[in-house]
Amino acid sequence: MATPDALQFLFKGDSWKPAKAKQMNLVHEVAPEGEIVARAKAWIKGGGKAVAPWDEKNFKMPSGKIFSPMGMMIWPPANAIYRKETFDNYPAVKAILKCVYEGLQVPFDTALKIESRYFAQIMRSKEAAAMIRSLFLSMGELNKGARRPKAEPKTSLKKIGVIGAGFMGAGIAYVTAMAGADVVLVDRDQAAADKGKAHSDALISARVAKGRASADRQGSAARAHPRDG
Repeated sequence: MATPDALQFLFKGDSWKPAKAKQMNLVHEVAPEGEIVARAKAWIKGGGKAVAPWDEKNFKMPSGKIFSPMGMMIWPPANAIYRKETFDNYPAVKAILKCVYEGLQVPFDTALKIESRYFAQIMRSKEAAAMIRSLFLSMGELNKGARRPKAEPKTSLKKIGVIGAGFMGAGIAYVTAMAGADVVLVDRDQAAADKGKAHSDALISARVAKGRASADRQGSAARAHPRDG
């Protein structure tokens, strides 16, 4: 995998299905639990090597060395993109950038030590503690109704109307459709409503393509309607 592609993969933190990982050459083989040993033996007999490509004597990095013409086309833009996307507020993303930059200049075992040290540093940061609390612990409590008034009965919404099919409205429609509800987008005319629906459908289709959502979710994306008057 070329360095720019690897950086995008690491920055986004996407999860891939095993078949997709094999297609991207991230794993050697995929096997059902009962066939793991047999597939491993077959892979070895088929020419599988115990030495990783980067440990081979004549291995060359796909995108060249850091300090090379190609490297200079990768790293200054990568740093600029990082700052544009994060405003330097996400230490983990910066640590990933440093891991790759420093790791490509040393032997692989040394690169793993560099990565482990950055990982330990990030895990002990105040930003990691805040994100774990807010996005995992607190969110989990909220999803279980931690702040819901006890006297208020639960309601089950099957159909949601969103007035305004712009970027925010289309995003709300997408999240609502992913939760399993039927969504109707309403805007000033059919074209605006259809544009919002297309955006929602594109987001859901992307998740389906990555195996992170089932295809039947596409049917509940959003129906578009112009607003009367």
